[in-house]
Amino acid sequence: MKKQTGSSNWVRDRYLPDGQVDAYKIVADSLPIVRVGAGQYFRNHVKNTPKESREGTGHALTFVAVAGTDLADGWLSRRSLTGADWLGGKLDQYSDKALVLPIIQQLAKQGEISDWHWQVAKARDIGVSALREAASLYGINGYARDLGKYKAWVQMAACASALMPEEMCSKEFTEQLFTASSVLTLASGVDQIYALVGEAFSIINSNDSLSSVLGIDVDNLEELEI
Repeated sequence: MKKQTGSSNWVRDRYLPDGQVDAYKIVADSLPIVRVGAGQYFRNHVKNTPKESREGTGHALTFVAVAGTDLADGWLSRRSLTGADWLGGKLDQYSDKALVLPIIQQLAKQGEISDWHWQVAKARDIGVSALREAASLYGINGYARDLGKYKAWVQMAACASALMPEEMCSKEFTEQLFTASSVLTLASGVDQIYALVGEAFSIINSNDSLSSVLGIDVDNLEELEI
């Protein structure tokens, strides 16, 4: 396929200098879409198959494999000659939430886990995502923090536990895993907000950065007409 002209940057980034499609980048972009669809699939499985009726480890192992694509798409993006970009980052960020949040919501709705786990996960992910998007408008990057990554993996482990049969992973064990993930969720939310505020103050304290963000010369504020 030839390189298209007149495309936005994120489209051009999926082509190599010789005009060929960057296969690594295309596959990396496809994996987050798989996670979005998988979230709805597992939600329906939880809804239609109560904990006491779940048999075998097939669904849990499939979930683990799908969750593992989070590592795979990052590896593929780094291998691509065009490197990671804005679109790939957004797909990765939101697909992780689309994988686990529907499952957590359904588990809480059915009473398999405490409702506060769903409320914490929902509030943190929506709130922090909104803050990161708003901050990005002012040149604040708000990159994912390590604590947020640990939270995501514990959250995924808890979801996998919920998909296991009762005799292999009891509701009590699953509840404990979700408690651990909820504590990490709260801590990572505070950590992310702290990082965003810290970066905002760094920009405010830097004349060059503030000039770039606001489009004004802060060294000559007295010359501005108010």
